[in-house]
Amino acid sequence: MRERYGEVFPLGGLAGLPFTGKTGWGAFSHHVPENGNIMVLYAPHVGISSDGKVGTVHRHGQEETTSACGASIGAYNSLAPSDAAAGRHLEDAETRDRQMEYIIDALRPHVEKLSGAGEHNDVMAALAFETYNMVEEMLYETIDRRWMSPHSKLVLLGGIMLNVDGDAPDQFVPLRFESLDKDGNVNDLMQMSFGKTSAQFAVLNIPVRCEPGFALNEESNNCEMCALTSDCSLTSDEQKKSLAKHFPAAINSSEVD
Repeated sequence: MRERYGEVFPLGGLAGLPFTGKTGWGAFSHHVPENGNIMVLYAPHVGISSDGKVGTVHRHGQEETTSACGASIGAYNSLAPSDAAAGRHLEDAETRDRQMEYIIDALRPHVEKLSGAGEHNDVMAALAFETYNMVEEMLYETIDRRWMSPHSKLVLLGGIMLNVDGDAPDQFVPLRFESLDKDGNVNDLMQMSFGKTSAQFAVLNIPVRCEPGFALNEESNNCEMCALTSDCSLTSDEQKKSLAKHFPAAINSSEVD
């Protein structure tokens, strides 16, 4: 990526979540040149051993296979169904493990569904997709378009990286590929780039996510800017009150041709 696109800024932490947060995003996005672009690649990983076991991989230099992704599998194991109600909580002695504690807390609501997914491979595959959802949700809460110039593009490429044992190369499961302009207009690149099968698979497995200030239109399955006084609007509660009282007919300026 560095050879093709230039500078690289790592956003990720354990399980591929963008733990650098809004501060990290702001730090590097302010370095983008006029009308420059940002491409974000995000992909938690899962291993597949030579005997087809999902969630493990043989790492070079080690005798035994080990878990992959270790962080998400470790979080799931700490929330085993028999102890899901208790789980792990951040204690005073554990304040230096905040990334792992975040993953555990984010995974907690999904443990029952995951544990009922079926056999081991089914559970580990479902965990990989749930980890992807965690990564993407945090990413959408982190990114913004304030850095963009009129001709800038923000490109998001998300998926799951498959670490495969043996002589076969690692694999990539594309789940989202789109570009956004300064106004938030989305150009879906999935089918054009990866084909109809991959695009359909992504639609079936990954929810449509909208940037802050946008909401999903369930009829069109597209993100649309929220009404100024709606709950998902970026206006404050006090601004909503003033708009509703004094300017009830106001619409978003981007809707004016």
